[in-house]
Amino acid sequence: MNSGRWIGLPVRWAALLTIVGYVAGLFAPMLFMASAVAAVQLGLLVAALAAAGAAGRSTMLAGRAMRFLGDTPFAFYLVHDLVLIMLLVGLGADVGQACGRAPCWCWPASLSA
Repeated sequence: MNSGRWIGLPVRWAALLTIVGYVAGLFAPMLFMASAVAAVQLGLLVAALAAAGAAGRSTMLAGRAMRFLGDTPFAFYLVHDLVLIMLLVGLGADVGQACGRAPCWCWPASLSA
């Protein structure tokens, strides 16, 4: 994608390959499904969506609602550790014991998130 070389697989076909790969993976051993079967199809789907977005074509994921649904969990992910630590401190818990490590390690880790 970055070098400008792309096989031109449309998003529709990449999505179909992903579904077929998922169904085929149901009959494969678990470790094989988790790595080989899913990685190829999902890689093609991500690249096809990126190519469509770079070309200015509209995709289902480019809508306002989908961006909101992507931003909201990411924002929650960024602040949840800090909120949980502050809640523990507010309740009087020993933060070092609650985190399983020394308090001096727990605070910088939660503030950097």
